[in-house]
Amino acid sequence: MRNLLELKKEYPNTFKDWMDESDIKEWLDLRWTSREYWYLMSNGIGTQDVSEADVNDGECQGYFNVRVEGDDLKIYLNITLSDWDDEEKQYLTESSVIIGWN
Repeated sequence: MRNLLELKKEYPNTFKDWMDESDIKEWLDLRWTSREYWYLMSNGIGTQDVSEADVNDGECQGYFNVRVEGDDLKIYLNITLSDWDDEEKQYLTESSVIIGWN
């Protein structure tokens, strides 16, 4: 996984020199319109079933895809799962933070 600031070097037409990490996260977040993401399993493959994800203490990693200057990039997330419902056998709340790209 690469640092978000490296996007400025790879895609200078999109990510300007003055942009800091929070600007880049905001840009990516605005283009993540579907809000769909994949959880990472222990083998590094994505799944949309959280029960198959590599979850440790209510946290896991995931990713979504976004197109930048004609390239499809995988944007990685830290996902926090909370409010486990014993009856439904699922987490009721999820939140995510963009952490890197590949």
